[in-house]
Amino acid sequence: MNDLLSYSLRSAAVLALLLIPYLLLLRHERLFRLNRAVLLGILLLALSVPLCHVPMPAMKWHTTHLDIQPPAAPAPAPTEGSEPTVQPTSQPDPDMAAPAAAGLPWTVVLGWACLAGMAATGTVHLMQVARMRGAIRSGCLWTLRENGCTVYCHAEDVAPFSWMRSIVIGEADYRMHGRPIILHEQGHILHCHSLDVLLLAAVETLQWWNPLVYVLGNCLRDVHEYQADDHALRRGVGLREYQMLLVRKVAGSGTCALANSFNHSLIQKRISMMMKSNPRKRARAKALYLVPLVALALSAFATPETAGQTSGSAALATAPADSVPMVTFKPRERMGRKVADAYVVHFPLNTWIENVGQGSYLSDCATHMAFEATQTSLQLDGATFGRSSLPRLPAAAVRKVEIRRNARKNHMWVNIITREVKVPASVRPTTLPVVTVMLPGRNEIGFAQGTAAAQKSNWMNVSATAWDTDRFGNKGIRKELETRRGHPDFKVYIYASTEATQQEIGRMEGILKAQGISNYTVVRDLTIVHPSADEFRQWALAEKQKGTRYDQLYNLMAQKHAGCDDIRKHWHVVKAVYGRK
Repeated sequence: MNDLLSYSLRSAAVLALLLIPYLLLLRHERLFRLNRAVLLGILLLALSVPLCHVPMPAMKWHTTHLDIQPPAAPAPAPTEGSEPTVQPTSQPDPDMAAPAAAGLPWTVVLGWACLAGMAATGTVHLMQVARMRGAIRSGCLWTLRENGCTVYCHAEDVAPFSWMRSIVIGEADYRMHGRPIILHEQGHILHCHSLDVLLLAAVETLQWWNPLVYVLGNCLRDVHEYQADDHALRRGVGLREYQMLLVRKVAGSGTCALANSFNHSLIQKRISMMMKSNPRKRARAKALYLVPLVALALSAFATPETAGQTSGSAALATAPADSVPMVTFKPRERMGRKVADAYVVHFPLNTWIENVGQGSYLSDCATHMAFEATQTSLQLDGATFGRSSLPRLPAAAVRKVEIRRNARKNHMWVNIITREVKVPASVRPTTLPVVTVMLPGRNEIGFAQGTAAAQKSNWMNVSATAWDTDRFGNKGIRKELETRRGHPDFKVYIYASTEATQQEIGRMEGILKAQGISNYTVVRDLTIVHPSADEFRQWALAEKQKGTRYDQLYNLMAQKHAGCDDIRKHWHVVKAVYGRK
């Protein structure tokens, strides 16, 4: 709900930033096409800029997500309501408290009020469209096809209007002033003004509370009428005759709110615009005001790429300039193929990571983990905090990260410890001297430490990586190689499936040669299968009859050489067999 409110406010700010200069510079110019393009551009930018992700200076830390497990840990198993790459295995400490409620109560109230207003405004617009579609054919005497449009002539004295490719006109108007009115409405149809009105209705629905939206709507409708008037005059209608017709028709009956109506109000502005001469070419240069303002809008109101808190109701958890924040909030973080709001926990080299029930290890580099916000409770040295109270500490202060999971509740508890801890001798770094590069095909790439899983064509228990630098500034597979190649027993295996191309294999060999790595082996034509949904169902039924537990299924399927994409696509079938949601 906070995200909806934040988006709505940022969208309104973009609209205000771009519209006010238009009102001062271009509104009264006889530049119909340019003004229409500017207004439509403002509408589209107001919708899209808050959704844009603008790259900020990236800190080149290695990135990992919660679903990348250390090699000593058991293979992950799917949980309820999540990707099948996370295995909750133990109950959380009952003394661990739930996180503080994210956001403030008033933001929730405003969010629901905003949503209710959107629903009401959208309903009104839908009713207007339905009413207008009914009005087009209701009471029609006859129809006429003319220049790709359909003219509906009504017996009653209706105000002429057009919608999409339909024109409605009263019989009396058709007999007395049919040509100029139809030419005017054809101008609306020729310029596709109905599509503009639909876009405007969508923005009015999202920003029903913003008065500037209605100001922009009036400006756009004025430009529509100027264009339609100009179309009629260019087709031979006399200027004085047309102006007198407008004066007579301005007091006519009302029409549908969304339609392009001949009886548009503010007739004086329309007549005044007809009398204006065409502006000089340099007047068009006024539209260049958009260039710096769009850049300003992107920098001020777009979503930054670096992880950070963007909610207006809570301060950004900042750290000293020479360090990284311990915890940041990142909206719409990509986690595998899932996009969700996330808490990002940063920590330095040799941090003790304890996955309760799964194993422990020391981080082999400065890195961070992303946790889905709606399924995670955060603590700092045992004290619960939430999005509105992120700790103002650097990542360098982290000594240990404890992760507990609850399979039934589909929830995680993450405790960040800053006090000094004694690391057991059994807890070792995750880096092994042998790395296996996995090429399942379709230009995908992953890696596994050692060769045991890879030798079994296990495509599921593999850490995903990138061929080149990713959007976080990490160097993908090159980073994994650089971390290990100083080890005296360093060796690389390239395991390619039957679907991997020679081009992919050659690309990987090129990366190795560029880093001066010659100790590598290529293993080709490894099995990879793509079970159908029905095959998943039959397999799950058979395992259920054997008494196989749900949390054992993932590893069993991995042994059948299935690809990760097939798991994501069809695992819901397995959940259904086991009664999981």
